[in-house]
Amino acid sequence: PAKKGVRKETIEEAIKTKNEGVEIVAKLGARFYLRDREINKLAKFTKNEESLKKVLKFDKETGEYYLDLPQNVIAKSFSRFVYIDKQLANQITRYVAEGKSLKETHVTKVSQLIKSKLKSDNPNSPFIDLRRRGKSVGKLTYEDASIQDYMFGHNKNRIDAIYKNLT
Repeated sequence: PAKKGVRKETIEEAIKTKNEGVEIVAKLGARFYLRDREINKLAKFTKNEESLKKVLKFDKETGEYYLDLPQNVIAKSFSRFVYIDKQLANQITRYVAEGKSLKETHVTKVSQLIKSKLKSDNPNSPFIDLRRRGKSVGKLTYEDASIQDYMFGHNKNRIDAIYKNLT
């Protein structure tokens, strides 16, 4: 499993870089378990405000923000919503409105921070430590594991079977 504190420390180290793109990427990976490849695909939608609206959405009924991740963003994944906090949604919106966009170099920088500053035990793919730590936190019941599978974009067949049995 990934080292204790890697998620919090990754965000702290990203903030210290004073690069808002790196900070946003760190938050998406550490808080919401997005894969580095998912963030790279998501970056294509941060070129301007119009394209951002295709993936960053606001649910008027619940008052919550979410990322609408399209199917096959990466292999073995499926379309899903990833709810994010209002502060991060506003940060991303403002960042894009200022003419900036997320880039693969931001993901690379976060990986480098995890590898060098936090001494990842996964030197070939340090970004994955964020997801590994998220998976190892707490003991999960079967129901919780299903929710976690959805959050991580895993096991769609198992999730579909659960919902089919519930309806």
